[in-house]
Amino acid sequence: MQQTESVLFSYLQDHREDMIDDLMALVKAQSPSTDKQSCDACADVIMSLFQKRLPVSVRRFHENSVGDQLLLQVGPESTEIKPILVLCHYDTVWNLDELPLRREEDRLYGPGVFDMKSGLVLTLWALRALLETGHSLPGPVWVFCNSDEETGSAASKDRILQLGKKARAVLVAEPAEAVTGCLKATRKGNGHYHVHIKGKAAHAGNDPLGGISAVEEMAHQILHLHALADLPSGTSVNVGVARGGTRANIIADEADMDVDVRFLTEKEAVRIEQAFQSLTPVHPGITLTVTGGRSMPPMEDTSENRSLLEVAKQAAEALDYPLQTCSAGGCSDGNLTSAAGIPTLDGLGATGEGLHARHEQLYVEEYPLRTALMASLLMRLHDFGC
Repeated sequence: MQQTESVLFSYLQDHREDMIDDLMALVKAQSPSTDKQSCDACADVIMSLFQKRLPVSVRRFHENSVGDQLLLQVGPESTEIKPILVLCHYDTVWNLDELPLRREEDRLYGPGVFDMKSGLVLTLWALRALLETGHSLPGPVWVFCNSDEETGSAASKDRILQLGKKARAVLVAEPAEAVTGCLKATRKGNGHYHVHIKGKAAHAGNDPLGGISAVEEMAHQILHLHALADLPSGTSVNVGVARGGTRANIIADEADMDVDVRFLTEKEAVRIEQAFQSLTPVHPGITLTVTGGRSMPPMEDTSENRSLLEVAKQAAEALDYPLQTCSAGGCSDGNLTSAAGIPTLDGLGATGEGLHARHEQLYVEEYPLRTALMASLLMRLHDFGC
């Protein structure tokens, strides 16, 4: 381990329990995406933690239906050096009191402890470690925290892109790949489609030929849509919800499908989108209505992203950390900045497992090393993009 990284790592090892205390305080401030009051209270805790640990200026963007957004600015403002933007979200997929917070040996369990409140606290302590060990920041560092990432970031997408376009690099403190600790070099984009099928009702016994079954049409369309998948290319199509009809003795005149699609490339996204736009009925007399579309672009393997990954590899080598990368099936806010051409690297948060699962957990022993990785990466971005 190189000397600078050794100093950073030792500092973080010495303060591991302080980091865990901060994380537990943040996890206790439960923040389901759909509960604005709880999210706003969690935002208060985030502000308090950053103000306690760092010289920081805070901008709070008030929202009507979701939790407020926060922009935490560390380091002096500069008209010459673009900032480094760190993306974090503080909402979770868990209802209030659905999961208990508990610690068992080197594991910490609780709602959002892995995804991704640990990444937010990791970012705080990476910045603190740099300042406390006498290292300068790579210019201004902006930490953006939103409360609607788990539901698609509808309220925060525009601000993320606005901030991203002012930055020279985007670091996403989402958790590393579960168990392996891999960084997420690429991510799938996604789309959501709704297909409404209109047929004609008739008595199933007295007039079986007088109706046009929307349910039968739906069966054909499900097979057609699933055949659009190209798993070797990373494209999946899933009719997750299918419903139709009212009674067994009535030929169904209406049916509905909700469809999730995932894709690794823009080319595949366009192919799938065109396929939905050109859906045609199998049976005469059927009407198909398609709504929805792409929600998130893919985070592709770009030259800009690779250049940032190379710096992360240098940071990992300095820590004697065997860093690996992977492709993730889920989306993050990093998809937005990457698709806009801004150098983006994801999965820089903590290690653990149980993403969106009841056994969600943080690997406590590895927390200081992952935080040192973020600190070392930040330190090495002084000249990146300048």
